[in-house]
Amino acid sequence: MAKKRGRLKKWKKKILGLSLGLGLFVMSLPSWNSYAAEETGEEPFTLNSSGGETTETEIVDPFDAKKNFTTVLYDNTSGLPTSEANAIAQTSEGFIWIGSYSGLIRYDGQDFERQSASTGIASVKCLFVDKKDRLWVGTNDRGVALMEKGEIRMWGKEEGLRSGAIQALLEDENGLIYVATSQGIGIIGKNMELSMIEDPRIETAFLYELRIGNDGLIYGLTNTGDLVTLKDGKVVTYLSVEDNWLKNISCVFPDPEMVSVPCSSSVQVRFVPQVPEDTGCAVPPRKWKVTADK
Repeated sequence: MAKKRGRLKKWKKKILGLSLGLGLFVMSLPSWNSYAAEETGEEPFTLNSSGGETTETEIVDPFDAKKNFTTVLYDNTSGLPTSEANAIAQTSEGFIWIGSYSGLIRYDGQDFERQSASTGIASVKCLFVDKKDRLWVGTNDRGVALMEKGEIRMWGKEEGLRSGAIQALLEDENGLIYVATSQGIGIIGKNMELSMIEDPRIETAFLYELRIGNDGLIYGLTNTGDLVTLKDGKVVTYLSVEDNWLKNISCVFPDPEMVSVPCSSSVQVRFVPQVPEDTGCAVPPRKWKVTADK
């Protein structure tokens, strides 16, 4: 056991996993202080291990031999029980968790172990580790599971979810767990009770992405391109695709000063908190000015 813990601590500091359609791509890093950022020609940046703040300016190239990187591709021919990885997360003891359509897989730095489907966790869509180091597992059709100290608790339709298809998981600054499903958003409070956000604009919406900004505001995106912000378990603003001149929004990423929404037409829209001006386009609530950069 002592030998395995030593190995886990080593991997905790040196493993960065990327989810790929054909397997698991693992890079051995000199430290766990930053994620690699793709060079775009603009000011380079990295994200710290909390995934929120920009802390350094060095671009990390995993294929640069001078930086002592090694790369390994894991798939079903090299130890990984499957060849797809929908989500990857790491808990503090050093385990790497991989969510796939064939189930939940644990990696200890040497061996892959698929968790039994008898736990209720089968097809896995998303993973999230909260501030208490608990692993949340979003399944494709059975709801959401919480793994804590060897125990598993499930929330499905019987517990109040409108849909068992979980698309994204997120924790806010108050410890509330947001569960984005194909039919609305659920909230799991500190008492572990589940409730659904009762707002007619999103009650049956297919929410597939959740992000949180440094101000604690949560941004959600529907499969039809509607953009919603949430705070304290309630909807703050809602911008439907019909009211938005920018169509085909595919993802949203908040930074400390603005929300950037790249779309398929390669136009980047910025929602900047300031007094609105006459921009000739739909202005979302909360007194935001909308500008577009091509």
